[in-house]
Amino acid sequence: MRSCHMEEMSEQYIVLFPFQLLILSMDHMKKMFIYQGLLPLAGMSVRDVPSDTGCMFEVTGPMIESRIISCLSPAEFHIWVLSIQRHIKMANAHCPAHPSNIIPFLVPCDEQWKKQKLMKHLVYTTILKWEGKPIQHLGRIHYLAMVQVAYASMGDFEERLLVLFPEDLVFLSVDRERTGIVYKGKLPLAGIQAKEKSAVLGRLEFEITGSLMEPILVACSTAEDYEKCLFYLQKPEQNLDTVTVQPPPMVPKKSLHR
Repeated sequence: MRSCHMEEMSEQYIVLFPFQLLILSMDHMKKMFIYQGLLPLAGMSVRDVPSDTGCMFEVTGPMIESRIISCLSPAEFHIWVLSIQRHIKMANAHCPAHPSNIIPFLVPCDEQWKKQKLMKHLVYTTILKWEGKPIQHLGRIHYLAMVQVAYASMGDFEERLLVLFPEDLVFLSVDRERTGIVYKGKLPLAGIQAKEKSAVLGRLEFEITGSLMEPILVACSTAEDYEKCLFYLQKPEQNLDTVTVQPPPMVPKKSLHR
């Protein structure tokens, strides 16, 4: 299997459930499976991919990255294509609402019920360009807020979803059409500090600093978001002495477009 941004195939195992396609890899040294993703079948499409073996097909959908799957034999190829197509029809019948329709209702997440719903949605949806440990393994989400961020070297603010986990701060963005969520970076809480910049009404800003990263200015839209973000981000201060042994942070990516 390979995703749209990869050139080489990698060995994966796929498990077909009624409404999802589970992707696993194998750690041959430890003899254990490793979770690689869970793709929703509702809204998914399947097409043959021309190849010398004739055993390749592509799965794609509104909330997932395109993936090319190469089967070991023509027999397996036909079984998988037919099975996935049949389960897609079942999933569409049971989930008539388009998977992407939920995001416009939840973003901006300016009410508590929206935050709670979006927290649950993030755990089960596909986040484009996700890197590292699966989001399900980061622990329980402590808080979520829609904020504006700016880097020290760039004056313009960009909209971001700021998601606080027990040990990590994750940055996500939502595309212009409000149909997909994209991974933008992750910072270990033990390696960063949050400093108040301004608590004046209309300027609820704080700054995130840390080693091996440039300062990030965060502007909140509500006093609650400002206070909760600072509360969770300032708690790890007792761990700052160990910052030198932390791995380099996956610094949130800069972009000219959301």
